[in-house]
Amino acid sequence: MPTNKRLSSGLDTRVDKSTQVTGDWDLTVRHQARVILLVSSVAAGWLGLFGLLGLRDLGEPLAPYRFVAPQVSIALLGASLSLVIAQLRPEFARPLAVLAALMTVLTLVAGRGLSLWQSHWLSFEVLGYVIVWVAICSVWVLGDARRLLLYAWPDRASIVMTVLGTLFSIGGAYWLVAQESRQTQRMVETRVEEIAETLNDSLKESIAVFSRMAERWNSLDHPPSLSYIDLEFLSYLRDMPHASTIVALDANLDLVHGRPDSTQGYEDMRHLVSEDAPSQMLAQIRDEGRVDLITPHLSPDPDRVGFVAAGWGNDKDWGGIVLTTLDVPKLVERAFHLRQVPCCLEVLSEGIPVFQKTRSSQQDLGTQAGTGSGSTTGADETDLKIYLASTSFELSGENYQVRYWINPSEPLSMQNPFALVFLGLGLVFTFIVNNSQRLAYIANARARQVQHRALHDVITELPNRQMLEQYLEGYCQEHRHCERPVSLLLLSMEGLRLINDSIGHAVGDGLLRATAAKVRERVPHTSMVARIDGGHFAICVLGLSRTELDTLAADLVHAVAEPVRVEPHLLRVSSVIGIASSIPNAIDAGSLLRQADLAMLEARKLGRDTWCHYTGDLGAAVSERMSISTDLQNAVQDNQLTLHYQPVVDGWTGAIVGYEALMRWYHPSHGFIPPNRFIPMAEESGQIVELTQWALDCAARAATRMNQGLPHDIYVAVNISTLVFRRTDFVERVTDVLKRHNIPARWLEIEITESMLLDDFASAIEKLRELGALGVRIALDDFGTGYSSLNYLKRLPIHKIKLDRSFVNDIVEDPADAAIARAVLAVAGLLKLTVIVEGVETERQFAFLKRLRFTQFQGYLFAKPLPLETVLASLLAASGYQVLPDAAQPSQARSVLLIGAESVSHKTLEMLFYQTHFRVLQAHSTADAMAQLATSPVDALICIQPSSGEQTRSRIIDLFGRVRHLHPQTRRVLVADVSVRESLVDALSDGDIERMLALPLDPDSLLDLIRNDLGR
Repeated sequence: MPTNKRLSSGLDTRVDKSTQVTGDWDLTVRHQARVILLVSSVAAGWLGLFGLLGLRDLGEPLAPYRFVAPQVSIALLGASLSLVIAQLRPEFARPLAVLAALMTVLTLVAGRGLSLWQSHWLSFEVLGYVIVWVAICSVWVLGDARRLLLYAWPDRASIVMTVLGTLFSIGGAYWLVAQESRQTQRMVETRVEEIAETLNDSLKESIAVFSRMAERWNSLDHPPSLSYIDLEFLSYLRDMPHASTIVALDANLDLVHGRPDSTQGYEDMRHLVSEDAPSQMLAQIRDEGRVDLITPHLSPDPDRVGFVAAGWGNDKDWGGIVLTTLDVPKLVERAFHLRQVPCCLEVLSEGIPVFQKTRSSQQDLGTQAGTGSGSTTGADETDLKIYLASTSFELSGENYQVRYWINPSEPLSMQNPFALVFLGLGLVFTFIVNNSQRLAYIANARARQVQHRALHDVITELPNRQMLEQYLEGYCQEHRHCERPVSLLLLSMEGLRLINDSIGHAVGDGLLRATAAKVRERVPHTSMVARIDGGHFAICVLGLSRTELDTLAADLVHAVAEPVRVEPHLLRVSSVIGIASSIPNAIDAGSLLRQADLAMLEARKLGRDTWCHYTGDLGAAVSERMSISTDLQNAVQDNQLTLHYQPVVDGWTGAIVGYEALMRWYHPSHGFIPPNRFIPMAEESGQIVELTQWALDCAARAATRMNQGLPHDIYVAVNISTLVFRRTDFVERVTDVLKRHNIPARWLEIEITESMLLDDFASAIEKLRELGALGVRIALDDFGTGYSSLNYLKRLPIHKIKLDRSFVNDIVEDPADAAIARAVLAVAGLLKLTVIVEGVETERQFAFLKRLRFTQFQGYLFAKPLPLETVLASLLAASGYQVLPDAAQPSQARSVLLIGAESVSHKTLEMLFYQTHFRVLQAHSTADAMAQLATSPVDALICIQPSSGEQTRSRIIDLFGRVRHLHPQTRRVLVADVSVRESLVDALSDGDIERMLALPLDPDSLLDLIRNDLGR
């Protein structure tokens, strides 16, 4: 259940401005930039820290190539610190972003040679630069300090999530790199040892095989034959595939025999023998009879590592040297398959490279020498080598080295792609999680904002109708069984729409805010003030009596009426208030609102700056109105509606010139419902269009039947609603009716009112002209009740004017009504318009109007509206004519009307008027006199008044003044004593009284008056 505390606090509900999102742009780009800035700034710091940590774990030579160089690590740390401070101090955001950019740019320029040297487009350093520049761009996207402050510093959960996520991503990538480096180091060391050991064993095996062959030869007692030597050579070459050439030299080092029969091989041998150092070494081997390996630096051919030489034969009779060349690349391939070498391997003898291979080239040093590269590398290339493992062994007094190295300039030779992918995915995951958390936070704030907007008015910040209904429902439930009523005051500002349309909605909104402030100041603090719509405010109060509610309503009306300045305008509006209360009836929120609205509408009928309480009669009237409006939808289909026809009669001939079609509704439950009740409902609901179309069709059919067998035409007039007349297809609808029923246009008459012409006079004129062109007659109904502009009247293409019944009701006694009737008749005559007098109900009215020279009449005096069948029967019976009332046939005898003749001898009066041949009429009161004057032409009005007094004087002046204006042809004579005559001198001078005679009455004077004045 809601409480007063909850209600009052609900009025001041607001959303924190720091969490409000100003637009879709802030929800997307700037929010994403804010999260990217947070993640990238922290990630850059971690990347720098782990770069410095790599110096200890990976070693200074390898760390810059495996992870991040020290100078780059320091730059990343500085940039990260600057960007973090930029988030804490938004007013310095852009200068700090520029500082971070300068640090990274200077480091990048200083390490440009290193970057080109590495030739790595995908590396941790490049990723670090990208992260920093993404953060810098995010600062620029967010813009100035005000936009940075749009998002508050992330909460603790976001910070922890970002720190841990970036730490896990970068730490995991660093761990993968470190693990790979250690694993590679161990593998390389093992492989280098294996290669060195295998190479040593292979060389020793070659020397041992060659030594055994020399021993066999030395065991011979005679020199071996060439066939024997050839078989030995073939056997040796078959067993030693890495041996390329084998020759036998005699004691003078001349060629004896060789395999294969290669001239190049022999040339190599001769070149070796011709050199001083190798020749001396060969001579020493021959003299000592040993087997030895000639060192590579003594070899004349760098394609071959060296030569194996062995002495043979006895020293006295015969002997020489057996010499073979070894193809070290084949020997290394035999010792260790190159596909198992991770990157780069080289073998050196006494510091001179004899073998060198890389993964990319897969070529040994000797092969490259043959293309002109030589057996040595340049200084720059040597500097690029990073040695990971090295070992050596001794053979034949020479030192051999086997070394493994890497070249950082070779693409992808250093970085671990999987570690880079892991790092990138980790940062993306961190961003997504952080962004989701941040979006959830903003979505929460946006939901609160949307909820606030859904329950509050945007202009006044007051609760709206939805929130009002929620609280009303709760309070009605809470106070249903207690004596504290829940009351609702519905206040409507009158004149707000005019201000919006004339001055502008901005001024109107300012007036609304000022009015809302006034209302809140004057209601109890436990009350709820809401804006329903437009200029409607609702005030929900608790526990106030009827007297207290009246006091509050008066205070509110007075407050709203006070002038309000909305620059540069000083505005004043009025208001009406409807009041409804939950006691004595326990009702819900919807009913309370409906009752207050009904009371407000009733207060509006009473005028402005007032209020009204809801009563049961208002509810019953509205319920009945709703029931009638609902039933009206089916009235046409259920044949509940019908047209009755009232004739328009020529007052001089008795001919019926036309009928007015009047709609009637006989409801099965409510009985007869007059048109003034259901026609406005039909106009409000738009059903009047359908009803008018039905009426036109019925009138067309009726006109067809009425004009059968009559000597003159009879038209049927149909009243047209303003809503129907304003439709663009109105003329087409009338044309369609004429065509479908095939009737002459003169049989159909359209009755319009003056109000139809006000909004769009030009369009109305055009429609009337189109109807006139068709031949349809146009009548201006209820003339005189609206604006009755003569300027409009002269421009209207109409044919008739119908004088409203309000001028006919009292026309016999009211000179003003008679004057208006005369004026209308005169104007219509000048404009050549026919005048129809409506509402003629008495013979006196008819007689008087005929004396004013009106010709056509309509009213109950002639006939009430009747059904079509009854009308048709009367038409056929009288051939289109109607018997006029007897009062309409005036007498030809001259007459005198006497008032107050009781004071004079009746015989004297008869004798006098008998002698003058005047008919004597007597009236006993002023009303009787006015009635007889209306029905019969009277030559003279003689009023005999013996008494005096103020009332008598006023009565005489009123009577003679009315007769003077209504019947100016009647002579007005007063017979009174001296006191009465003296008090009526002014009336005599004004012309109301024409002659005065004294009492007691002198018959001769009266006779003289009749003969001389009335006889003319």
